[in-house]
Amino acid sequence: MESLINIITLNVGLSSTLAGIGTLAMINNVDIILLQEVRGSSDDLNSILGKFGFTSEVNVNKDNPTKPGTAIAWKRTFSISEVYTLVVGRLQVALMGKVAIINIYAPSGTEKRNERELFFSRDVFNVFNMFPGYVYILSGDFNSVLTPLDIENGVGFNQKFLLP
Repeated sequence: MESLINIITLNVGLSSTLAGIGTLAMINNVDIILLQEVRGSSDDLNSILGKFGFTSEVNVNKDNPTKPGTAIAWKRTFSISEVYTLVVGRLQVALMGKVAIINIYAPSGTEKRNERELFFSRDVFNVFNMFPGYVYILSGDFNSVLTPLDIENGVGFNQKFLLP
């Protein structure tokens, strides 16, 4: 019989308290949590989620801790063997058996269009070459604008599709 794994992904919107994340995980029987726009350290996140049975790895720029990053948290009963930071603040991979769980926080905004293009075409693509034969779970904040609701007040939506 196959076991189900419950995974949530959540952009925490630069929250420093992450209020309610542990309760959310427990109510929904979550096994793995993928976070984006995280601030703080692994110690900070472990103190918040540790009492709920989780351990975590945070991926933020230690030289610029005010910049947001990503984090992966998992129940201590799960066999996550390694967590890799492949792009500081942007890309993490956790290995669980032959499954590679990829957590991304893509660059956003018109001014970062080239950076975002490189991120997906080079950085994310390289993960698949690093772990051949794995099953991949790709999740996170893609910062993709699909509808006017995806940007503040819908202002500038039509310009998002113009070529540089």
